Amino acid sequence: MQFINNKLNLQFDKLDFKFGFRYTFIFLLSLTFNGYLFGLNFGLLSAIISFLYFTIPNRNIKIRPLSKIAYIYLNIISITFLGYLATTNLFLSLLFNLLVPFVVVCVLTNETNINGYMFYYFLFIFMQILNINLDILNFYLLSIFIALIIGYVFEEVIFSKNHKNIDVDIIDFKEYFFISLKSNYTKLRNGLNLDSFISRFAFRLSIATVFSFVFFKYLNLPKWYWISISSCCTLVPICSENNARAFNRIKGTVIGAFIFLISSFLIKDTFTFMILASFSILLTFAYLPHNRQTESFVFSTYVTLSCSIISLSSITATIYRVLYVFIGAFIAILFNKLVLPNKKIYLDNDKFSF
Repeated sequence: MQFINNKLNLQFDKLDFKFGFRYTFIFLLSLTFNGYLFGLNFGLLSAIISFLYFTIPNRNIKIRPLSKIAYIYLNIISITFLGYLATTNLFLSLLFNLLVPFVVVCVLTNETNINGYMFYYFLFIFMQILNINLDILNFYLLSIFIALIIGYVFEEVIFSKNHKNIDVDIIDFKEYFFISLKSNYTKLRNGLNLDSFISRFAFRLSIATVFSFVFFKYLNLPKWYWISISSCCTLVPICSENNARAFNRIKGTVIGAFIFLISSFLIKDTFTFMILASFSILLTFAYLPHNRQTESFVFSTYVTLSCSIISLSSITATIYRVLYVFIGAFIAILFNKLVLPNKKIYLDNDKFSF
């Protein structure tokens, strides 16, 4: 155990349990409620939406609460529909997996919010993973709306100390909508200049997304999306961060898979297994505020494998998970080196942080 602790460098003083308990509760509430109404797949996605509400770009826009929800939900509907279209045939899959990541990164990334693209990007790729057809799309959108309301109520009313304050600079919804359209058009036009730091990353992520979500999907591998998520989530704007992030992801996955295998052989009681999975969700969230990537990957791997044994044996799921994360991390490193790598000026004078 001491060996594992030294190699992993666990820092228990870096756990933010207040943060962890808050968002674990939100996650499980949304999972339970939407899972009961719409099924497990809808419940899992809506739980992720509820948790990630605090990372939604422009969440703190100065418009009234109902208008804020409407504006964010309009964006979600747009991304959701594009994700659905990307699953209908090969041509649209290639087209939208190339265009959507590029647009989202260019519009939502800047020096003060370099990971602003992540919420809508993840929503786009999750839509393709679930492969929802048009007949149940309305249930999917309803579950997301419920998740959005849950995230809003807890993050900006219950957990917020300033929710009773009325901002004096609240602007009209229509005015904000047209301001946003004009701003987004300008950002997208500037994004066509591939000398830009953001544009080069946007193009790199688009190519990686096309490769991951078309090539591996049509190979029809079991749990193929683990490769795609691993490659696309390892690829980040800062080139120098990619190798470290890939290493942390591989290390955390291997240790998390080892812990899962041990527990799956020793623990046969379903209730205890579910308690451990819930505790792993708590630890995954509790490490996030201090950016402890490896530890978060350890426990997120445990949670993922706990869910995967519904369709796979524990050994098979573990082998797939470790192998696919290795492949995904390698793809991220390869694309980072080969597809529009950042120019020397960015590497020498990096103003961004991730």
